[in-house]
Amino acid sequence: MNTLAKMQERHPFVLSETDLKLVVSSMLRKELEIFRIQDGFISIFDRLQFYSQTTDETSGFDHAWMLVLGERGSEDDMSFLGLSDLYLEIGFASSRSKKSIAFINKYTALLVDLLFSFRIDLCDSIRLTKVKRFYFEHRDELDCMYLNGIMKGEQFNGDESQNYSGNV
Repeated sequence: MNTLAKMQERHPFVLSETDLKLVVSSMLRKELEIFRIQDGFISIFDRLQFYSQTTDETSGFDHAWMLVLGERGSEDDMSFLGLSDLYLEIGFASSRSKKSIAFINKYTALLVDLLFSFRIDLCDSIRLTKVKRFYFEHRDELDCMYLNGIMKGEQFNGDESQNYSGNV
């Protein structure tokens, strides 16, 4: 057992939910701000290379999922894919429409609250319904390709049964 593991065994590091929310929210907000800055540089300089891997683009979201839920997000989990799509769209929308940093702050806070609600709702279908509801409520500012695809021909009807029918 290495020194770090021994130290953690004697003094486990546990964050309160409030502190964990702060860490996750800050991490996601900063990643979206960096994403926006990179996008701006690319539009100015056309060909700009960043020294990162393609998987780095959403690593903050992947790490947030692991920190909050204690597991890796799965490509088979539609709630993970839907929330990831929302996260990317927040970055694209802020860059595309030159939204203020307040836009990123607002949606990061809402996204983190939604992610933390997944700790209570363990069922993937309930989580996905929450993602759809969130998107439906904010679709005037967000345009998510993945969620548009799975919600095609559906519309949230506003009641607590969380049914969908009609068009988005």
